[in-house]
Amino acid sequence: MTPAEEHDARLKAVRAVMEERGLTALLLPSPEDVYYLTGLDHLGYFAVTLLVLPIEGQPLLVARAMEHPTVQVQAPRCVHVPYEDGADPADAAIEALRRVGSGAGRVGIDRSTMYLPLEVWGRIREGLPEVRWTDASELVAEQRMVKSLSEIAHVRRAAAISD
Repeated sequence: MTPAEEHDARLKAVRAVMEERGLTALLLPSPEDVYYLTGLDHLGYFAVTLLVLPIEGQPLLVARAMEHPTVQVQAPRCVHVPYEDGADPADAAIEALRRVGSGAGRVGIDRSTMYLPLEVWGRIREGLPEVRWTDASELVAEQRMVKSLSEIAHVRRAAAISD
């Protein structure tokens, strides 16, 4: 399975759970979730990086503007919603959520991670008062636990190399 096919299968599985829970989107700050769903693996996680995953359509990556070349190469199927250094990443997150039509929907948020500063989270909530937020902290983590045949093959290869 190609990386694109693998990510498509992952997105499909996560979206099936989103649909079951009545979510219009997910807001994911965890680097593990972002990598799992998009392939983005960079050193920029010291700054706010968020994945907005709508129930349909392209995922949106809220990340520093200077990360654009990295996003293009590593996550080419995502829409980059940039913010400049010194700008408020909450504004970019609000824009991304509005862009996917989740301004008045039910949005899942991963509250279990340290990668979303409380003050940024507070400004996102204040900027989208009509959103009904719901805890979706384990939604993607539960999907990551079940490995695809491709992932199992990689784990076996890594085990053989380290043996």
